Amino acid sequence: MSSQNNGKHGGVNHMLSLISQAKDTLTHVFENGTIRETHENANDLRKLKEARVVIVTSRGYRVHPKMEALMNYFLETEASSFLGTQHAERIPEIQNLAQEYLEAKLNGKIEQEADRFNSLEGVVYEIIMDLQESCRRLRNRISYDFGYGHTLVQKQKENQVAIDQAEKLVSGMKAFSFKLLSETAGDNSELNTLFCNEMHRAIRSCQQELGSILIQLRALMLKYRNRERDKDLINAFDRFIDQEPHWTPSEDLILPDEIAKHDGIPTFWLSEPIEFAHHPNPDDMDQEPELADIVEKITAQPVEQDELPVVEEAERRELTLDVEIQELIEADIDSHCDNFFAEAFIGKEKTNISALEYYEQINSDLPEDLDQLTCAKDVWLFSVLNFHSSMLPEDSKGFIVEPIGSYTYLATGSNIGYGNLHLEDVSIARKL
Repeated sequence: MSSQNNGKHGGVNHMLSLISQAKDTLTHVFENGTIRETHENANDLRKLKEARVVIVTSRGYRVHPKMEALMNYFLETEASSFLGTQHAERIPEIQNLAQEYLEAKLNGKIEQEADRFNSLEGVVYEIIMDLQESCRRLRNRISYDFGYGHTLVQKQKENQVAIDQAEKLVSGMKAFSFKLLSETAGDNSELNTLFCNEMHRAIRSCQQELGSILIQLRALMLKYRNRERDKDLINAFDRFIDQEPHWTPSEDLILPDEIAKHDGIPTFWLSEPIEFAHHPNPDDMDQEPELADIVEKITAQPVEQDELPVVEEAERRELTLDVEIQELIEADIDSHCDNFFAEAFIGKEKTNISALEYYEQINSDLPEDLDQLTCAKDVWLFSVLNFHSSMLPEDSKGFIVEPIGSYTYLATGSNIGYGNLHLEDVSIARKL
Protein backbone atom coordinates (compact mmCIF):
# COMPACT_ATOMS: atom_id res chain seq x y z
CA MET A 1 0.00 0.00 0.00
CA SER A 2 1.34 3.43 -0.92
CA SER A 3 2.23 6.09 1.65
CA GLN A 4 -0.54 8.27 0.16
CA ASN A 5 -3.18 5.64 0.99
CA ASN A 6 -1.69 5.20 4.45
CA GLY A 7 -2.05 8.92 5.04
CA LYS A 8 -5.63 8.99 3.79
CA HIS A 9 -6.69 6.02 5.92
CA GLY A 10 -4.90 7.41 8.94
CA GLY A 11 -6.77 10.71 8.53
CA VAL A 12 -10.13 8.93 8.41
CA ASN A 13 -9.28 6.90 11.52
CA HIS A 14 -8.27 10.08 13.36
CA MET A 15 -11.51 11.85 12.35
CA LEU A 16 -13.70 8.94 13.45
CA SER A 17 -11.80 8.65 16.72
CA LEU A 18 -12.40 12.33 17.52
CA ILE A 19 -16.12 12.03 16.68
CA SER A 20 -16.45 8.91 18.83
CA GLN A 21 -14.88 10.63 21.84
CA ALA A 22 -17.27 13.62 21.55
CA LYS A 23 -20.41 11.92 20.19
CA ASP A 24 -22.67 13.12 23.03
CA THR A 25 -21.72 16.75 22.45
CA LEU A 26 -22.17 16.34 18.69
CA THR A 27 -25.67 14.96 19.29
CA HIS A 28 -26.42 17.93 21.57
CA VAL A 29 -25.26 20.41 18.92
CA PHE A 30 -27.31 18.67 16.21
CA GLU A 31 -30.49 18.62 18.30
CA ASN A 32 -30.20 22.26 19.45
CA GLY A 33 -28.94 23.89 16.25
CA THR A 34 -26.22 25.93 17.99
CA ILE A 35 -24.64 25.84 21.45
CA ARG A 36 -22.27 28.05 23.39
CA GLU A 37 -18.92 26.87 24.68
CA THR A 38 -18.83 26.04 28.40
CA HIS A 39 -16.25 24.63 30.75
CA GLU A 40 -17.88 21.15 30.48
CA ASN A 41 -18.03 20.91 26.68
CA ALA A 42 -14.91 22.87 25.71
CA ASN A 43 -12.73 19.77 25.26
CA ASP A 44 -15.35 17.97 23.13
CA LEU A 45 -15.92 21.03 20.95
CA ARG A 46 -12.19 21.31 20.37
CA LYS A 47 -12.11 17.68 19.12
CA LEU A 48 -15.16 18.16 16.90
CA LYS A 49 -13.68 21.34 15.46
CA GLU A 50 -10.44 19.48 14.72
CA ALA A 51 -12.47 16.75 13.00
CA ARG A 52 -14.20 19.53 10.98
CA VAL A 53 -17.72 18.38 11.85
CA VAL A 54 -18.62 21.59 13.71
CA ILE A 55 -18.00 25.22 12.79
CA VAL A 56 -17.95 28.46 14.81
CA THR A 57 -20.60 31.09 14.02
CA SER A 58 -21.62 34.36 15.66
CA ARG A 59 -24.29 32.47 17.62
CA GLY A 60 -21.96 29.68 18.77
CA TYR A 61 -21.02 26.21 17.54
CA ARG A 62 -23.16 24.42 14.94
CA VAL A 63 -22.80 21.21 12.90
CA HIS A 64 -20.93 21.61 9.61
CA PRO A 65 -23.55 21.86 6.79
CA LYS A 66 -22.17 18.80 4.95
CA MET A 67 -22.17 16.72 8.14
CA GLU A 68 -25.66 17.99 8.99
CA ALA A 69 -26.91 16.95 5.53
CA LEU A 70 -25.47 13.46 6.05
CA MET A 71 -27.13 13.11 9.48
CA ASN A 72 -30.47 14.34 8.13
CA TYR A 73 -30.19 11.94 5.19
CA PHE A 74 -29.75 9.03 7.60
CA LEU A 75 -32.78 10.07 9.65
CA GLU A 76 -34.94 10.56 6.56
CA THR A 77 -34.07 7.16 5.09
CA GLU A 78 -34.60 5.51 8.49
CA ALA A 79 -38.14 6.89 8.74
CA SER A 80 -38.90 6.43 5.04
CA SER A 81 -41.22 3.60 4.08
CA PHE A 82 -39.34 3.04 0.79
CA LEU A 83 -37.31 -0.16 0.46
CA GLY A 84 -35.62 -1.27 -2.76
CA THR A 85 -36.94 -4.67 -3.88
CA GLN A 86 -35.51 -4.95 -7.42
CA HIS A 87 -32.41 -6.98 -6.55
CA ALA A 88 -33.14 -9.73 -9.09
CA GLU A 89 -32.76 -7.18 -11.89
CA ARG A 90 -29.02 -7.07 -11.14
CA ILE A 91 -28.47 -10.74 -12.02
CA PRO A 92 -27.43 -9.94 -15.65
CA GLU A 93 -24.90 -7.40 -14.32
CA ILE A 94 -23.44 -10.05 -12.00
CA GLN A 95 -23.25 -12.61 -14.82
CA ASN A 96 -21.53 -10.14 -17.17
CA LEU A 97 -18.93 -9.15 -14.56
CA ALA A 98 -18.28 -12.81 -13.74
CA GLN A 99 -17.79 -13.63 -17.44
CA GLU A 100 -15.41 -10.69 -17.91
CA TYR A 101 -13.46 -11.77 -14.83
CA LEU A 102 -13.10 -15.35 -16.10
CA GLU A 103 -12.01 -14.17 -19.55
CA ALA A 104 -9.40 -11.81 -18.07
CA LYS A 105 -8.09 -14.61 -15.86
CA LEU A 106 -7.91 -17.00 -18.81
CA ASN A 107 -6.00 -14.43 -20.93
CA GLY A 108 -3.59 -13.57 -18.12
CA LYS A 109 -4.73 -9.91 -17.82
CA ILE A 110 -3.94 -9.54 -14.12
CA GLU A 111 -4.99 -5.89 -13.68
CA GLN A 112 -8.30 -6.37 -15.51
CA GLU A 113 -8.88 -9.58 -13.56
CA ALA A 114 -8.43 -7.78 -10.21
CA ASP A 115 -10.58 -4.85 -11.33
CA ARG A 116 -13.49 -7.08 -12.45
CA PHE A 117 -13.38 -9.17 -9.30
CA ASN A 118 -13.40 -6.05 -7.10
CA SER A 119 -16.39 -4.67 -9.05
CA LEU A 120 -18.17 -8.01 -8.82
CA GLU A 121 -17.52 -8.31 -5.08
CA GLY A 122 -18.80 -4.75 -4.63
CA VAL A 123 -22.10 -5.55 -6.40
CA VAL A 124 -22.58 -8.78 -4.43
CA TYR A 125 -22.02 -7.13 -1.06
CA GLU A 126 -24.12 -4.13 -2.07
CA ILE A 127 -27.04 -6.54 -2.59
CA ILE A 128 -26.28 -8.42 0.64
CA MET A 129 -26.00 -5.25 2.74
CA ASP A 130 -29.14 -3.80 1.16
CA LEU A 131 -31.12 -6.96 2.03
CA GLN A 132 -29.78 -6.97 5.60
CA GLU A 133 -30.59 -3.26 5.93
CA SER A 134 -34.12 -3.92 4.65
CA CYS A 135 -34.59 -6.63 7.30
CA ARG A 136 -33.30 -4.30 10.02
CA ARG A 137 -35.63 -1.47 9.00
CA LEU A 138 -38.63 -3.81 8.85
CA ARG A 139 -37.78 -5.08 12.34
CA ASN A 140 -37.61 -1.47 13.56
CA ARG A 141 -41.07 -0.77 12.13
CA ILE A 142 -42.40 -3.66 14.22
CA SER A 143 -40.52 -2.51 17.35
CA TYR A 144 -41.88 1.04 17.07
CA ASP A 145 -45.39 -0.20 16.16
CA PHE A 146 -45.21 2.19 13.16
CA GLY A 147 -44.77 5.07 15.58
CA TYR A 148 -44.25 7.57 12.75
CA GLY A 149 -47.86 6.90 11.71
CA HIS A 150 -49.88 9.31 13.83
CA THR A 151 -53.29 7.77 13.17
CA LEU A 152 -54.61 4.22 13.02
CA VAL A 153 -55.31 4.57 9.29
CA GLN A 154 -51.70 5.64 8.68
CA LYS A 155 -50.40 2.71 10.74
CA GLN A 156 -52.53 0.26 8.72
CA LYS A 157 -51.34 1.79 5.44
CA GLU A 158 -47.67 1.63 6.46
CA ASN A 159 -48.13 -1.93 7.73
CA GLN A 160 -49.60 -3.03 4.39
CA VAL A 161 -46.74 -1.33 2.54
CA ALA A 162 -44.25 -3.21 4.75
CA ILE A 163 -46.02 -6.55 4.12
CA ASP A 164 -45.97 -5.97 0.33
CA GLN A 165 -42.28 -5.03 0.44
CA ALA A 166 -41.35 -8.07 2.56
CA GLU A 167 -43.20 -10.40 0.17
CA LYS A 168 -41.44 -8.81 -2.84
CA LEU A 169 -38.08 -9.20 -1.09
CA VAL A 170 -38.75 -12.90 -0.44
CA SER A 171 -39.88 -13.43 -4.04
CA GLY A 172 -36.85 -11.54 -5.41
CA MET A 173 -34.38 -13.55 -3.33
CA LYS A 174 -35.73 -16.81 -4.79
CA ALA A 175 -34.23 -15.71 -8.13
CA PHE A 176 -30.75 -16.12 -6.59
CA SER A 177 -31.03 -19.91 -6.53
CA PHE A 178 -28.07 -22.11 -5.68
CA LYS A 179 -28.21 -23.56 -9.20
CA LEU A 180 -27.96 -20.11 -10.81
CA LEU A 181 -25.08 -19.02 -8.57
CA SER A 182 -23.13 -22.26 -9.07
CA GLU A 183 -23.54 -22.08 -12.86
CA THR A 184 -22.36 -18.45 -12.86
CA ALA A 185 -19.30 -19.37 -10.77
CA GLY A 186 -18.38 -22.37 -12.91
CA ASP A 187 -15.20 -24.14 -11.75
CA ASN A 188 -13.55 -20.97 -10.38
CA SER A 189 -12.84 -21.31 -6.64
CA GLU A 190 -12.93 -17.54 -5.92
CA LEU A 191 -16.35 -17.14 -7.56
CA ASN A 192 -17.66 -20.29 -5.85
CA THR A 193 -16.63 -18.88 -2.47
CA LEU A 194 -18.21 -15.50 -3.26
CA PHE A 195 -21.48 -16.80 -4.75
CA CYS A 196 -22.16 -20.27 -3.35
CA ASN A 197 -20.82 -19.64 0.14
CA GLU A 198 -21.00 -15.98 1.12
CA MET A 199 -23.88 -14.70 -1.02
CA HIS A 200 -26.07 -17.81 -0.80
CA ARG A 201 -25.62 -18.08 2.99
CA ALA A 202 -26.48 -14.38 3.49
CA ILE A 203 -29.58 -14.63 1.28
CA ARG A 204 -30.84 -17.74 3.08
CA SER A 205 -30.39 -15.97 6.42
CA CYS A 206 -32.40 -12.97 5.16
CA GLN A 207 -35.13 -15.29 3.85
CA GLN A 208 -35.53 -16.92 7.25
CA GLU A 209 -35.58 -13.56 9.01
CA LEU A 210 -38.13 -12.13 6.57
CA GLY A 211 -40.37 -15.14 7.19
CA SER A 212 -40.44 -14.29 10.90
CA ILE A 213 -40.95 -10.58 10.13
CA LEU A 214 -43.94 -11.33 7.88
CA ILE A 215 -45.62 -13.28 10.68
CA GLN A 216 -45.19 -10.33 13.06
CA LEU A 217 -46.37 -7.80 10.46
CA ARG A 218 -49.56 -9.78 9.81
CA ALA A 219 -50.18 -10.04 13.57
CA LEU A 220 -49.81 -6.25 13.78
CA MET A 221 -52.28 -5.79 10.92
CA LEU A 222 -54.82 -7.96 12.77
CA LYS A 223 -54.36 -5.81 15.87
CA TYR A 224 -54.90 -2.62 13.87
CA ARG A 225 -58.07 -4.02 12.29
CA ASN A 226 -59.43 -4.98 15.71
CA ARG A 227 -58.70 -1.47 16.94
CA GLU A 228 -60.42 -0.01 13.87
CA ARG A 229 -63.47 -2.20 14.52
CA ASP A 230 -63.62 -1.12 18.18
CA LYS A 231 -63.24 2.52 17.18
CA ASP A 232 -66.07 2.20 14.63
CA LEU A 233 -68.34 0.64 17.25
CA ILE A 234 -67.62 3.41 19.73
CA ASN A 235 -68.14 6.12 17.10
CA ALA A 236 -71.42 4.53 16.00
CA PHE A 237 -72.65 4.42 19.59
CA ASP A 238 -71.64 8.05 20.12
CA ARG A 239 -73.56 9.12 17.01
CA PHE A 240 -76.61 7.18 18.19
CA ILE A 241 -76.50 8.80 21.63
CA ASP A 242 -76.23 12.24 20.01
CA GLN A 243 -79.38 11.53 18.01
CA GLU A 244 -81.25 9.82 20.88
CA PRO A 245 -80.07 11.58 24.06
CA HIS A 246 -82.90 10.10 26.17
CA TRP A 247 -82.40 6.49 25.10
CA THR A 248 -82.05 3.87 27.86
CA PRO A 249 -81.50 0.10 27.39
CA SER A 250 -84.56 -2.14 27.65
CA GLU A 251 -84.41 -4.77 30.38
CA ASP A 252 -86.58 -7.08 28.26
CA LEU A 253 -83.82 -7.24 25.65
CA ILE A 254 -80.60 -7.44 27.60
CA LEU A 255 -81.18 -9.10 31.00
CA PRO A 256 -80.12 -12.79 30.98
CA ASP A 257 -83.24 -13.95 32.82
CA GLU A 258 -85.53 -12.42 30.18
CA ILE A 259 -83.44 -13.92 27.35
CA ALA A 260 -83.67 -17.33 29.05
CA LYS A 261 -87.47 -17.13 29.28
CA HIS A 262 -87.92 -16.35 25.58
CA ASP A 263 -85.06 -18.25 23.90
CA GLY A 264 -84.83 -21.41 26.03
CA ILE A 265 -81.40 -20.84 27.55
CA PRO A 266 -80.62 -23.44 30.33
CA THR A 267 -82.50 -22.75 33.57
CA PHE A 268 -79.47 -22.06 35.74
CA TRP A 269 -79.38 -18.61 34.15
CA LEU A 270 -82.63 -17.94 36.05
CA SER A 271 -81.04 -18.21 39.51
CA GLU A 272 -81.37 -15.18 41.72
CA PRO A 273 -78.30 -12.89 41.65
CA ILE A 274 -76.07 -13.17 44.72
CA GLU A 275 -75.14 -9.89 46.37
CA PHE A 276 -71.74 -11.25 47.37
CA ALA A 277 -70.81 -12.18 43.78
CA HIS A 278 -67.20 -11.08 44.23
CA HIS A 279 -66.46 -13.40 47.15
CA PRO A 280 -68.99 -16.04 48.29
CA ASN A 281 -68.36 -17.28 51.83
CA PRO A 282 -69.39 -20.93 52.47
CA ASP A 283 -69.17 -20.34 56.23
CA ASP A 284 -71.87 -17.64 56.13
CA MET A 285 -75.23 -19.31 56.99
CA ASP A 286 -77.15 -16.53 55.24
CA GLN A 287 -75.55 -17.47 51.88
CA GLU A 288 -76.22 -21.21 52.12
CA PRO A 289 -79.69 -21.24 50.45
CA GLU A 290 -78.48 -19.26 47.45
CA LEU A 291 -75.39 -21.44 47.00
CA ALA A 292 -77.44 -24.64 47.32
CA ASP A 293 -79.89 -23.32 44.72
CA ILE A 294 -77.08 -22.66 42.24
CA VAL A 295 -75.54 -26.10 42.77
CA GLU A 296 -78.88 -27.86 42.34
CA LYS A 297 -79.74 -26.09 39.09
CA ILE A 298 -76.33 -26.73 37.57
CA THR A 299 -76.07 -30.39 38.57
CA ALA A 300 -79.67 -31.08 37.48
CA GLN A 301 -78.54 -30.94 33.85
CA PRO A 302 -76.42 -34.03 33.09
CA VAL A 303 -73.49 -33.66 30.75
CA GLU A 304 -72.90 -36.42 28.21
CA GLN A 305 -69.33 -37.67 28.23
CA ASP A 306 -67.73 -38.91 25.03
CA GLU A 307 -66.03 -42.27 25.30
CA LEU A 308 -62.29 -42.03 24.72
CA PRO A 309 -61.09 -44.20 21.82
CA VAL A 310 -58.88 -47.20 22.48
CA VAL A 311 -55.50 -46.39 20.95
CA GLU A 312 -53.13 -49.16 19.85
CA GLU A 313 -49.62 -48.92 18.40
CA ALA A 314 -49.48 -49.34 14.64
CA GLU A 315 -47.12 -51.71 12.85
CA ARG A 316 -43.51 -50.50 13.08
CA ARG A 317 -41.85 -49.50 9.80
CA GLU A 318 -38.24 -49.28 8.73
CA LEU A 319 -37.13 -45.91 7.33
CA THR A 320 -35.30 -46.02 3.98
CA LEU A 321 -33.27 -42.81 4.37
CA ASP A 322 -29.55 -43.55 3.93
CA VAL A 323 -27.59 -40.31 4.34
CA GLU A 324 -24.22 -41.95 3.69
CA ILE A 325 -24.80 -43.06 0.12
CA GLN A 326 -27.53 -40.68 -1.10
CA GLU A 327 -26.51 -37.36 -2.58
CA LEU A 328 -28.53 -34.30 -1.48
CA ILE A 329 -28.36 -31.26 -3.80
CA GLU A 330 -30.67 -28.48 -2.66
CA ALA A 331 -31.00 -26.68 -6.00
CA ASP A 332 -31.70 -30.01 -7.76
CA ILE A 333 -34.63 -30.77 -5.44
CA ASP A 334 -36.03 -27.24 -5.68
CA SER A 335 -36.02 -27.43 -9.49
CA HIS A 336 -37.84 -30.76 -9.44
CA CYS A 337 -40.38 -29.48 -6.87
CA ASP A 338 -41.06 -26.52 -9.13
CA ASN A 339 -41.52 -28.83 -12.14
CA PHE A 340 -43.73 -31.21 -10.11
CA PHE A 341 -46.11 -28.44 -9.03
CA ALA A 342 -46.10 -26.98 -12.55
CA GLU A 343 -47.37 -30.32 -13.91
CA ALA A 344 -50.26 -30.23 -11.42
CA PHE A 345 -51.05 -26.61 -12.24
CA ILE A 346 -51.24 -26.97 -16.02
CA GLY A 347 -53.57 -29.98 -15.76
CA LYS A 348 -56.99 -29.06 -17.13
CA GLU A 349 -58.87 -31.36 -14.76
CA LYS A 350 -58.67 -31.78 -10.98
CA THR A 351 -56.34 -34.80 -11.19
CA ASN A 352 -54.21 -35.98 -8.28
CA ILE A 353 -50.50 -36.37 -9.06
CA SER A 354 -48.32 -38.70 -6.98
CA ALA A 355 -44.94 -37.47 -5.79
CA LEU A 356 -43.74 -41.07 -5.49
CA GLU A 357 -44.61 -41.84 -9.12
CA TYR A 358 -42.83 -38.65 -10.22
CA TYR A 359 -39.72 -39.74 -8.23
CA GLU A 360 -39.69 -43.20 -9.82
CA GLN A 361 -40.29 -42.05 -13.42
CA ILE A 362 -38.59 -38.65 -13.85
CA ASN A 363 -35.01 -39.89 -14.38
CA SER A 364 -36.11 -42.20 -17.23
CA ASP A 365 -37.67 -39.29 -19.16
CA LEU A 366 -35.63 -36.32 -17.90
CA PRO A 367 -36.16 -32.85 -19.51
CA GLU A 368 -33.05 -31.03 -20.74
CA ASP A 369 -33.33 -28.22 -18.17
CA LEU A 370 -33.33 -30.58 -15.15
CA ASP A 371 -30.55 -32.58 -13.51
CA GLN A 372 -31.11 -36.11 -12.29
CA LEU A 373 -33.07 -36.45 -9.04
CA THR A 374 -30.51 -38.25 -6.84
CA CYS A 375 -31.84 -37.69 -3.30
CA ALA A 376 -33.44 -40.42 -1.17
CA LYS A 377 -37.17 -41.09 -1.54
CA ASP A 378 -37.93 -39.86 2.00
CA VAL A 379 -36.03 -36.63 1.38
CA TRP A 380 -37.98 -36.04 -1.84
CA LEU A 381 -41.40 -36.53 -0.17
CA PHE A 382 -40.62 -34.18 2.72
CA SER A 383 -39.10 -31.66 0.28
CA VAL A 384 -42.41 -31.53 -1.64
CA LEU A 385 -44.27 -30.68 1.59
CA ASN A 386 -41.65 -28.10 2.57
CA PHE A 387 -41.73 -26.52 -0.92
CA HIS A 388 -45.50 -26.05 -0.68
CA SER A 389 -45.30 -24.54 2.83
CA SER A 390 -42.62 -22.06 1.68
CA MET A 391 -44.72 -20.74 -1.23
CA LEU A 392 -46.30 -17.31 -1.02
CA PRO A 393 -49.90 -17.52 0.28
CA GLU A 394 -51.42 -16.50 -3.06
CA ASP A 395 -49.49 -19.35 -4.78
CA SER A 396 -49.93 -22.13 -2.19
CA LYS A 397 -53.71 -21.71 -1.95
CA GLY A 398 -54.02 -22.86 -5.57
CA PHE A 399 -53.05 -26.46 -4.67
CA ILE A 400 -54.55 -29.27 -2.60
CA VAL A 401 -51.69 -31.17 -0.92
CA GLU A 402 -52.44 -34.44 0.88
CA PRO A 403 -49.75 -36.43 2.78
CA ILE A 404 -50.32 -40.20 2.50
CA GLY A 405 -49.10 -42.71 5.09
CA SER A 406 -49.83 -44.42 8.41
CA TYR A 407 -49.64 -42.97 11.90
CA THR A 408 -47.74 -44.39 14.87
CA TYR A 409 -50.97 -45.05 16.76
CA LEU A 410 -54.45 -45.87 15.45
CA ALA A 411 -57.82 -45.79 17.23
CA THR A 412 -59.52 -49.20 17.19
CA GLY A 413 -62.32 -49.30 14.62
CA SER A 414 -61.55 -45.79 13.39
CA ASN A 415 -59.48 -44.04 10.71
CA ILE A 416 -58.28 -41.41 13.18
CA GLY A 417 -54.49 -41.49 13.65
CA TYR A 418 -52.27 -40.24 16.46
CA GLY A 419 -48.54 -39.67 16.85
CA ASN A 420 -46.03 -39.38 14.00
CA LEU A 421 -47.01 -39.85 10.36
CA HIS A 422 -44.87 -42.36 8.45
CA LEU A 423 -44.91 -40.60 5.07
CA GLU A 424 -45.35 -42.96 2.13
CA ASP A 425 -46.47 -40.58 -0.64
CA VAL A 426 -47.74 -37.03 -1.28
CA SER A 427 -50.70 -36.34 -3.55
CA ILE A 428 -51.22 -32.88 -5.05
CA ALA A 429 -53.92 -31.44 -7.26
CA ARG A 430 -54.85 -28.02 -8.59
CA LYS A 431 -57.67 -26.33 -6.66
CA LEU A 432 -60.31 -25.34 -9.20
